[in-house]
Amino acid sequence: MLTAPGSRIADQSTQLGQILLERGQLTEGQLEQAVAMQAHRSERLGELLCELGHLDQQTVRQALVDQAGIPQADFARRQPSGAALEAVSAELAFKHKVLPFESQNGTLCLAMADPFDRGAIEAVRVLSGQSIERYFCLEADLLEATREAYGSNVARMIADLDLPGDQPEINEADEQQLANRLQELAREPT
Repeated sequence: MLTAPGSRIADQSTQLGQILLERGQLTEGQLEQAVAMQAHRSERLGELLCELGHLDQQTVRQALVDQAGIPQADFARRQPSGAALEAVSAELAFKHKVLPFESQNGTLCLAMADPFDRGAIEAVRVLSGQSIERYFCLEADLLEATREAYGSNVARMIADLDLPGDQPEINEADEQQLANRLQELAREPT
């Protein structure tokens, strides 16, 4: 989307600054300093506030999420559905810091540490074949929920594979011989 120089960008900056001021996370002087810098540089207000050391990226991201009206995912209250988890591989989820938690009618609800990461949204959209509805989740909470969600799936798959009667019976002598062989292999130089 293209915007005329100084039109919408200035409005967004003012809104972001106002949100941060209202929360007490920024002073008028800090905002004025960043806005003055922004007049001479092409960087976004949030980037400048971080560069100046007034805020960290997480604080800016939270304010941007609120400004954009992106809902938050709360994994203390809701667990991801199996259908949603099947739509996105664990590898992709960890790589892009995302966690799918609901899939209905061709739309995948996706919790994201950075809901503005277009690359992550596009990768999940293409690989899942579903449209994406973005949700925000703090990175630490998201990573914990992702480990729990995909870890529990892995544990279930292993449990399904480990059915009684499927395994060949190994007697004690065979088990000892196998243990001895493994120890020998471990001592060999690589």
